[in-house]
Amino acid sequence: MTVLPFALKFPSELDAVFSALAEQRPDTLQFITDSGNVDLADRIAALAIKHRIPTFSNYSQFAILGGLLTYGTTERDLFTGRHLT
Repeated sequence: MTVLPFALKFPSELDAVFSALAEQRPDTLQFITDSGNVDLADRIAALAIKHRIPTFSNYSQFAILGGLLTYGTTERDLFTGRHLT
């Protein structure tokens, strides 16, 4: 497995980052959400579909937004602490 890291410093760079990423023809993309990019999840899912890049995320809503799959706790479990039991 080869990891190709791509940094997104500003939301305005999203299209350019995806274009550069698509040129590498990755087998998959892992979208790791944080407070600086979670609001871009819908755009990232749409760009992944456009560029035909299977994408998964730790953000539970990502699959609903168009991403291939998610892996992680739901927001409800995260905030109620149910994931700790």
